[in-house]
Amino acid sequence: MIINTQLEIVLEGGKEVVRCKCGRVLCSGNENYKLFALRQEGPFSMAGPEKIFSGKYKGEERFVFRLFFCPGCLTVLECEVAPKGSQILRDYEPIPSPESQKIESTAKDRSPSPQVKSSG
Repeated sequence: MIINTQLEIVLEGGKEVVRCKCGRVLCSGNENYKLFALRQEGPFSMAGPEKIFSGKYKGEERFVFRLFFCPGCLTVLECEVAPKGSQILRDYEPIPSPESQKIESTAKDRSPSPQVKSSG
């Protein structure tokens, strides 16, 4: 599954992982890759030339501009504008691949369902 122009989810060693085009694995396929990337955070004006962005928008001081880089090749993976102090945003919700669905269904078939005993 392609996440963006630099990242994709691939099977590696039987597990889904997020991998950069340079080959660097950032995390498992169900984790937020941004938490494992290098990050630069600054004022909203970092989003473009200061003469265009700075002071143009009311309340811009409440926001930050974040850049995320691959720790292997330092390519920019993503950017986001978010409220100051907010959590890192997640770009996607992983959709299980057919391979992972087969693994999960096989595991469910093998494990017995918990049973609740009534007390009376």
